[in-house]
Amino acid sequence: MRKSLVIILLLLVASAGFVGYGAAKIYKTNNQVEITEEIIFGDSQAADGLEITFRTTYADHSFWTTTQMVGSDRPPETEYEFSRKAQPMKYRYNNYGINYYLNYLPDSFFYDYEEDPEGLPRAYKELFDELAAGEEREKTVRLADYVDYYPLEANFVFENASFSLHSDYSGSTYDHYFSGNGGHEEAVRVFNDYFKIPVLEDEQVSIHASKALDGSFAGHGMNALYGGNLYEPATLIALGYDRCFFTIASHSTQGQQMDMSLLPDGYGIFSFDYEMHYYDSGVAKGPLIDTGSFCNAYPLDPSVRVCSLLLNEDQSLLYLFTMEEGYYWFTAIDTGTMEASTRMKVAPLSPKDPYGPSVYDCDDFICMNMGSINKIAVISVSPDAEFTLEFVADTIIDDEHSMPSFPEPVFAFDGKRLAAGLSGFTGYEQANYDLLVFTADGPQYWGHYKTSLMTGRHTKNTYRYDVKPLDYDSLSLKWAG
Repeated sequence: MRKSLVIILLLLVASAGFVGYGAAKIYKTNNQVEITEEIIFGDSQAADGLEITFRTTYADHSFWTTTQMVGSDRPPETEYEFSRKAQPMKYRYNNYGINYYLNYLPDSFFYDYEEDPEGLPRAYKELFDELAAGEEREKTVRLADYVDYYPLEANFVFENASFSLHSDYSGSTYDHYFSGNGGHEEAVRVFNDYFKIPVLEDEQVSIHASKALDGSFAGHGMNALYGGNLYEPATLIALGYDRCFFTIASHSTQGQQMDMSLLPDGYGIFSFDYEMHYYDSGVAKGPLIDTGSFCNAYPLDPSVRVCSLLLNEDQSLLYLFTMEEGYYWFTAIDTGTMEASTRMKVAPLSPKDPYGPSVYDCDDFICMNMGSINKIAVISVSPDAEFTLEFVADTIIDDEHSMPSFPEPVFAFDGKRLAAGLSGFTGYEQANYDLLVFTADGPQYWGHYKTSLMTGRHTKNTYRYDVKPLDYDSLSLKWAG
């Protein structure tokens, strides 16, 4: 019996080792990754002197880091690592701070639907009363017939702590997240009740309700009618070490300016202070939010549409990107004084369908990809925090090609040339990437780079489509010199 048990244990150990072996079926004499260039537009000489580093993995066990210099006769060099224990990348959440959503149905509605409810619950009650037993029905209602103001609710998300401010909760569970004696009740007043925004006259929503066979309430639901004019309190956040900056949308989905006249201190960039608390082990416990510090830190006219908020590396400056007066604007705000140190026009808006740019802070320069006008802009940042608009260039390459859209591009700028690197899922072949180069004269080069990781010779052929870029920091670019 003991001998059988030993054999079983040995087999289990061997099978566990085989899993690692299968994940690392690598020909050790052939670890060097080869790269093949496919020119889509222009000449690769436009990218000469650019160092590209591409990081890929198979099953979080095998890792390749391949570096190449564009224009060099030297072949790409690959560092290969294998770990028998999987090394998945830690998930990065980039939306910590405060977010707002619309809470049309208080929790009490689920218990007193037979009473005389107010607000949107009254629409559900009216629909429910029309139903026969066992019936379900949908109905479109005008929001302003039931609701005077949008029921904004604050939702806080910090590392290892997430909580909402439901006005009809006693909130004692969350008191420890707020400084002062008011606790949760004060937080509701400060963060929820501040934003008193009248509903749009023409906004409609679709509601549905169902009645059980015994006549009791069986279910409900609501859908926004996205073809129409509606308001969504999209929240933009810039979270610092001890201070959170944020703003909410000032326009409807069809570009109508919202009525912000009832906000006590007006519309703008708001902020509050907080302090993160940690366990003895160093793991984050949650924030202590100073509700008394909440303020309109940088007032704005509601006609301004905020596109993006970013803090620079040392958090001394808040970068504000807006659409106003027919232009895309960039403003740098001193976080100590909350006064603008730089303000510049970047490019004219599209008169037909203006929407915000994708903005990337690259430390010594800022890149703005303005898709609605097919332009890309570079703003350089000096060590003394002086900002220069280097160029605004077209991204339209020809009648068939324009700059592709990828979730997380990376950039490098040498004073004249802007390189954009794009990696990610492109069909089944994930371990490839694209490179584009722009100057003030527009696009100069676009190349698609295929790696030998997709040929199957580095792994078992059946696994080659599972080789993929790292989830974060898969691609980096650097100009030589």
